[in-house]
Amino acid sequence: MDKLDLNTKAQELRERMGEDVNSPVDIFSLANQIDKLTIVYYPLGENISGMCVANEKVKLIAVNSTMSYGRQRFSLAHEFYHLYFDELSEFNVCSKKLDSTNEAEKNADQFASYYCTGTVFRYEPSGNVVETGFRRLFDAQTIRRI
Repeated sequence: MDKLDLNTKAQELRERMGEDVNSPVDIFSLANQIDKLTIVYYPLGENISGMCVANEKVKLIAVNSTMSYGRQRFSLAHEFYHLYFDELSEFNVCSKKLDSTNEAEKNADQFASYYCTGTVFRYEPSGNVVETGFRRLFDAQTIRRI
């Protein structure tokens, strides 16, 4: 899992959807604008946060409607990863747990965190940490204090 690549994909998808990389996004409105995507909000039980079906015939994302608003946002972003970048599977049922051993699920979780937050910290070879998208530079010591 290349975190920088996942961050780049998240930023590029935000831009493709007409959003910049720093602003808060209304992910639900953005999802409703995706051509030929069906979104279902349904109580999926206590262990499933969402699912995605993506192939040439259908694009479907289901989000567990019993989860908190924040968790639904994260789950929808997680399913965006499966919809746009997961080439290994056409059908994904995603657990509520975030500690999956499945590489695609780990990638989708990381992608979702980057997509929802918009910016991330990037380490430079010098040991400095740059918050991408902002004009502020932090050193590693400052980040540890935060």
